[in-house]
Amino acid sequence: MTTLTSYKLTIPRAQYDRLGDSELIKDDTYFRKYDPTNDTTTFVVTEEQRARFAKYATEANREKKKTGHLYWITQMFLEENINTYMKGWKMIPTILDKVRKSKHSKLLFRLYIAWSICADLTLIGGIVWGLIYVL
Repeated sequence: MTTLTSYKLTIPRAQYDRLGDSELIKDDTYFRKYDPTNDTTTFVVTEEQRARFAKYATEANREKKKTGHLYWITQMFLEENINTYMKGWKMIPTILDKVRKSKHSKLLFRLYIAWSICADLTLIGGIVWGLIYVL
């Protein structure tokens, strides 16, 4: 069990924004600094806040309609994950390594490539259609 009374976490700004959009950290999280060179945000949460946020990261919560959307963004507050985020920007290679080792990573990569090809074809089709329409 973790014995810290507060955690100083450094995460990408976009991830911090998602936490704010979900209204998890609107009043009781203490923003410390923004680093524009790395595009990261540093903030502090107490042990009580961490435990409360971690409740949303459980499998039981994943299926609930009102709070199920919080499942993924609160994974960082689980006791086994929090130390990764305390190390700051070095967490990205760790997360990427976990994704690479995931049993679904190849399927997700193939879906991403297929989606990208469809998007590119749609863009090219729009350009060709626009040229035909203009000429």
